[in-house]
Amino acid sequence: MTRRRAALSVAALAFSAAAWLGTCNHSGSPSAVPPPPETTPPVAQQPPPGGPHCDLPPGTGSGQACPRQISNYLPEVERSLDRLIERRPEIFDLHSYRGCGTCYLVKDVPAYIEEMLHEVRANEGACATWDGEELAIKRTNDFNDQYDILTFENFIRRDNGSYRATCTPAWF
Repeated sequence: MTRRRAALSVAALAFSAAAWLGTCNHSGSPSAVPPPPETTPPVAQQPPPGGPHCDLPPGTGSGQACPRQISNYLPEVERSLDRLIERRPEIFDLHSYRGCGTCYLVKDVPAYIEEMLHEVRANEGACATWDGEELAIKRTNDFNDQYDILTFENFIRRDNGSYRATCTPAWF
């Protein structure tokens, strides 16, 4: 099934479900009273995913006009990727790769991103965040590096190909 046909099928299913749900819980009786909303006890706040967080305050940079220079944290990114593949192989299809022998297909993208943040923060001692497209890393607010660690086909992007830019000062 093509992606387009799959997307159309999902859209049709969602539309049908919405139409069906729209007919539920309607009563012709004016005395029908909806049940009171259930109250739930407050949940203890869980620590955010991705490992320890940065002790630095937010950077003052805009994240705009960040030139490609020489990467500062590529060894940290590479070590983090190696550890992640070793520690969580189920996130990847180890039989499908592109570009390099360890540029595996990522089967679980959210877990990949969360675990990469954890690896960089916990094992490399750097501050890291995900901006929705790239992994940003800093150790000071003087600058941060940007790494695109995932191709558009969801394969790991590694080595110098992953480094994108350096932002001065750090934006996060």
